[in-house]
Amino acid sequence: MKKFSLTAFTSAAVLVLAACGGGEEDTEAPADEQNEGTQDDTQDDTAQDDNGGSWYEDLEIDEYDLDADYGDGQYEVDYDYNDGSPEAEIEDSRDGESTTMEGEEALNELENILPSMNITADSTEGELLDESLQGFELEEDYEDIDIDVEFKNDDELETEDEQDN
Repeated sequence: MKKFSLTAFTSAAVLVLAACGGGEEDTEAPADEQNEGTQDDTQDDTAQDDNGGSWYEDLEIDEYDLDADYGDGQYEVDYDYNDGSPEAEIEDSRDGESTTMEGEEALNELENILPSMNITADSTEGELLDESLQGFELEEDYEDIDIDVEFKNDDELETEDEQDN
């Protein structure tokens, strides 16, 4: 009788595990396993430059935050290098539409923007504002804008501007 119970239990366990593992929906390992000294292999190849490295490795920027308020919504960018495991989010609620990009999608969007911006720790507040507006193709009719940049060498640059429209 014990053999039958053990066999039935083992069969049931195999079926449960097979049912749980068959989906293609969640391919990422739990957060505990991702942080055990190995890099997440599920990253999209588009985050790498032509030399096999990642575009954000060569970027002087450690953190970039932009918050622009318009009469019809907001545009926000949050980028954090995070010691080589970058995180990003872009939110756009202008023109009555709300769009949010996170993770790899946001990093792919930023890949063509942040490296092309000519921002260094020696940039002026005006240069930071101009490069940001140009890089993200933002209109200059914002009500207020706040941009904060932290560089990998711990220098910081920020600017705020408020307009009466």
